[in-house]
This record gives sequence, C-alpha cells and structure tokens, in this order.
Amino acid sequence: MAQSQNKKHTSVLKEKQQDTTYVILPYSAAPWVFKEAKPSALTKKDVLEIDHLLKESVKEYQAKHPSAQENERVDLKKYQRQYIAVINNKGEKEVWVNCFCYNMGVDFYTQVLDIKDGGSCFFNVKINLTQKKHYQFTVNSNG
Repeated sequence: MAQSQNKKHTSVLKEKQQDTTYVILPYSAAPWVFKEAKPSALTKKDVLEIDHLLKESVKEYQAKHPSAQENERVDLKKYQRQYIAVINNKGEKEVWVNCFCYNMGVDFYTQVLDIKDGGSCFFNVKINLTQKKHYQFTVNSNG
C-alpha cells in the first residue's frame, strides 16, 4: 500500500512541476505545521479537492475584507503553492497549503517558503480533506 501511495505522490509531483502551479513537499520539510501527524500522499482527486476548498477559503477571505485595496486582494491565478499532506491523530487527511506570488529566490520545489511579512502575496491555509473543510486561513502582515 505505501508503495502505491508513493507512486501517486511522485506522479502528481512530476506532472505538475512542469507548469509550476504547485509542488508536494514531504512532511519532513515542515513538521511544525501539524503536530502528532504522519506523512501522507496525495492523489489527483485530492489535488482537485484542495483546489476547490482553496478557492472557497479565498472567497470567504475576500468577503470578510471587502474594502481591501486591489493589491491586497488574492487572485489565485497569480500564486504558486506548496502542499504538505498528513494523516492527523484522528486518522483524517489534512493538507497545509502555502501560497505565494513570488518565491524570494528560494527553491520552492525543495524548501518551504517561510516568509514573515509580504502581505497578501503570502498566505496559507489548512484543509481537512476528510471533512472537506478549510481553517486557519492566514495572510502575512505587511511588515
């Protein structure tokens, strides 16, 4: 089973690296993101669900900030993403989605982009794929 999951993870990673929309990083790249979790792979179906829930979370963010300046608005077409997938201590699959509009010179294919400011150019959200919910949508400060 683990071998099958690794094949899914690898094929999704290679397929999407060509268009640089997203990259799937191992849990070991940022173990601080989820406590008491185990690494997990993502399927193409998972990636589609992540995309759907990410759009939903951005829509909710925009609705809560209707007076945001144009440069503070989130347009997902302008962002690249890093995904870290885990199985939490309840047995649910969760994903941390790290979004950024520029990579600050960091090799985002291998390293988590951990920026402390930069405003809406950098944000992240956690998605529970099992429950089909998103939470902890966090936009960086403007530093």
